[in-house]
Amino acid sequence: MKVKQTSSWLCRVLGTLLIIVCLSSVALAQSVLSEDAHTSNLPKDMDTNFGTNPNLNISTSNNTYLKFRLSSILPTGTQSSHIAKATLKLYVGNVSAAGTLDVVELADQWSEKTITARNAPALSDLVAGGVVVDTNKKGQYLLIDVTTAVKHWLDSSTNNGLALITGSGAGVTFDSKENSQTSHEPELIVTLNRDIGPQGPEGPQGPQGPQGAEGPQGPQGLAGPAGPQGSEGPQGPAGPAGPQGPEGPKGADGPQGPEGPQGAQGAEGPQGLQGLQGIQGPVGPIGLMGLQGDKGDKGDKGDKGDPGPEGPSGSLFDRNLVALLRWDLLRPGNATFNIFGGALGSAFDGENIWIANNFVNKVTKVRASDGVVLGSYAVGSSPQGVAFDGTNIWVANLSGNVTKLRASDGTVLGTFPVAGSAVRIAFDGTNIWVANTGGRLTRLRLDGTTIGIVTAPGPFGVVFDGVYIWSANFGNGTVSRWRASDGLPMGNFPAGPTPREIAFDGKNIWVTNFNDNTVTKLKASDGSLIGTYPVGTRPQGIAFDGENIWVANSLGNSVTKLRAIDGTELDTITVGANPQYVLFDGTSIWVTNSSGSTSISRLSIH
Repeated sequence: MKVKQTSSWLCRVLGTLLIIVCLSSVALAQSVLSEDAHTSNLPKDMDTNFGTNPNLNISTSNNTYLKFRLSSILPTGTQSSHIAKATLKLYVGNVSAAGTLDVVELADQWSEKTITARNAPALSDLVAGGVVVDTNKKGQYLLIDVTTAVKHWLDSSTNNGLALITGSGAGVTFDSKENSQTSHEPELIVTLNRDIGPQGPEGPQGPQGPQGAEGPQGPQGLAGPAGPQGSEGPQGPAGPAGPQGPEGPKGADGPQGPEGPQGAQGAEGPQGLQGLQGIQGPVGPIGLMGLQGDKGDKGDKGDKGDPGPEGPSGSLFDRNLVALLRWDLLRPGNATFNIFGGALGSAFDGENIWIANNFVNKVTKVRASDGVVLGSYAVGSSPQGVAFDGTNIWVANLSGNVTKLRASDGTVLGTFPVAGSAVRIAFDGTNIWVANTGGRLTRLRLDGTTIGIVTAPGPFGVVFDGVYIWSANFGNGTVSRWRASDGLPMGNFPAGPTPREIAFDGKNIWVTNFNDNTVTKLKASDGSLIGTYPVGTRPQGIAFDGENIWVANSLGNSVTKLRAIDGTELDTITVGANPQYVLFDGTSIWVTNSSGSTSISRLSIH
């Protein structure tokens, strides 16, 4: 009888253990790591593959990429609603610099055998930001919640993996799956919350088993009730500054302050053009011819005659407005200046206009006050876009490089390679951004060093809004936004068909839509659509003059002027053949005309 009771007790214990093991296999699953690698954007390492390296490095010059297989470990039919939590587990081999990390989903496929900084996949949605890593983490596991990424992979059936990038200067080394010394490869632990049957009755307690190995640290429990307040301790050292929070909403405008005192008189402006020559006086009557006398001796040279009366002064201004005394509307009149060798992108350096001459591989420098050509300087093959960094001129060349020239005298200071043929270029106050035809944008320091490459579907026009860089994506009807300080992607937003050029009006982004003859206005704060407005045929260049938007219509040989606050068309002005680019110099609008006798047009903004 005792043998039977013992046998029955053992059956109940083994049955209970079997149920616990089965439930555990359903509740927890560890995904298989299939790909891991890091890249380096140092110039010497841009094309180097680190897929077999035993370490995964993250720093200002290194990104790490991970990919896990879910299908081999999750039950068939698992949906995102079945996921309770997904945790990325990384072994910290070394911390060279404390800081924060960001975890980001990837937008493209990649392979650890071929990935480099130059061909790395584009970054997509932020999964976890500001993950703190300090020097105390060395030799420990770092746990990061990536539940949103795993759910997205299950919902979309697309799993391109994760990227780990530095957020605020962190320098960290993790173990890779190729590290044979520690074998602490990255892990993805998935906890399921699938429905199970009702809990059975509790069985008798079994004998205590041997102590198992220490498991990973569990998630933090709920906070207990507050205890009584202890005595105040000594003040601790100041902790590191946390990451900057998002910009708050704009407050209401305050009341207008009193009018300030009148400023000092400005410096004297440039001398006007020389006036037209005065009208010649009438010829007097011819006298009677006398008899021819003998030839006399040559006389002494006579005194210099008195100067004639001064002719009428020339004018840069509209004479009708001068007659009406409308000095509030007076600006230099419209004019066109011939430019040799083509006219595409242009930039203003505070005094002069620089134009890309795509037919002769040069840039031309034109004095803005009167249109006089001051010089022409050799650059790369087929220059397209131009930008000014406060001291120097930068030129984007289709030959896959950019040229840097000293603005004061046109001296070439350097030529630097970029990630494909360069079409447009912009300055963000610190670095240079170049749009490349291969679906990429290159980010350069002012010494020409490449510090990052991001991807976009056919980027063309680029603009800086004070915080973000925006690109008009000719390839798929969108605009993309990146944080200028570190190149982190901040979203893609729909525009119109084949967006071409892009401008910022202080609050909003304006995009020309080449194929449907419109411009799109988006809110710069969140990319939301404000409106779409008709313009001329095949719009390209676009600029803001402080009040209005100007659009070059390349097949209409005209420029459309829109009121920026509501998109109302105010005027359409005829210019040269095939206008391409528009810029504002603080006084006038300048338009490059790229066909026929290439030229640049100056337009009054009033």
